[in-house]
Amino acid sequence: MAALLGVFVLGETFTLGMAAGFVLVVCGAALATSRTTQFRRFRQLISRERTGPDVTG
Repeated sequence: MAALLGVFVLGETFTLGMAAGFVLVVCGAALATSRTTQFRRFRQLISRERTGPDVTG
């Protein structure tokens, strides 16, 4: 957002470095907010502990 404002409001040039930085920030945000299979297993384990063992008979 800041890069776009700089380009349009201040008349700065959009450089290759700015583009690469933008891509890295977006990829980092996607990786940071993604849910891994390890996290899913952890959530399943926690939910089993709260409800108790699955007893079917």
